[in-house]
Amino acid sequence: AGWAAVDYPRLAVDGDRGLHVVWVRASASEGEPSQGIYYAHSADGGEMWSEPLELAQGAVDWPQVAVSEPGRVHVLWHDASDSGTWWHRWAVMNAPQQAEGSAPSRARGGSSESAWSQAERVPGQRGVTAPAGFVADGAGLLYLIGLADDDTGEPALLSMVWEDERWGQQEMHLMDPAPGEPGVAVALQPALGHLDVTFRGELQMGDEAPQKDLWHTGRAVPTAVVTRA
Repeated sequence: AGWAAVDYPRLAVDGDRGLHVVWVRASASEGEPSQGIYYAHSADGGEMWSEPLELAQGAVDWPQVAVSEPGRVHVLWHDASDSGTWWHRWAVMNAPQQAEGSAPSRARGGSSESAWSQAERVPGQRGVTAPAGFVADGAGLLYLIGLADDDTGEPALLSMVWEDERWGQQEMHLMDPAPGEPGVAVALQPALGHLDVTFRGELQMGDEAPQKDLWHTGRAVPTAVVTRA
C-alpha cells in the first residue's frame, strides 16, 4: 500500500476459522504520532484478505481484536493523546454460507464501514495503561482488564464486562505488589469458567531495591458452552 510503517498487529480467530487482524498505520519517523487503526479479514486461512478498513484516526495505539460470538467482531484501541482513554467499535458480519466446492470468497461478511458501530469511549477507563487485556468467551461476553490507579492513587486492577451490547459497571481491585512496567496478559478458559491475569509487579521489601517479578491472579467467570447447530 506504500505505507511507511505498520505496528501493533493483533489477531483473532473465529469459530469458522476466519482470521481477523488489526494494526496501526505508523509514521515514518520515531516520535511522530500514528495515523490510524486498520482492520482486515480472511475467510480462507489467509490466502485472500478484505481491503484494509480504517476504524480510527490520529494518535492511537495498542489495538485489540476479539470475536465475542459467531459473526460479531470487536476492536478496542488506546487513545495515546487523552490520558489513556480506550475506544471500542464492533461489527455484525453475517454472510451467506459458501456453497460446497465453490471458490473461496474474498472475505466472509466483508469489512465495509457500514457494518461497524460508531466509535464509543469505554466508560470509566481513563488512565488505564496500555496494553490492556481483551478476551472473549465466544458466547457473547467480552472481558477488558487493565492497570490504573484508583481515586486515592493506589494501584489497581480494573475489569469490565461487555454483555447485551453494552459495557457493565467497572470493577476495581487494589493490588499488592504495585504494577511495574505497564501491560497485562489475559487468558480465558470458558469451559472451566476461569479468567487468568498476569502482570509485572514490584514488591518493596524494607529498604532494599524493589523486587521485580511476574505476578498472577484470576477469578471465576460464567461458564460458556458453545455448540454448533
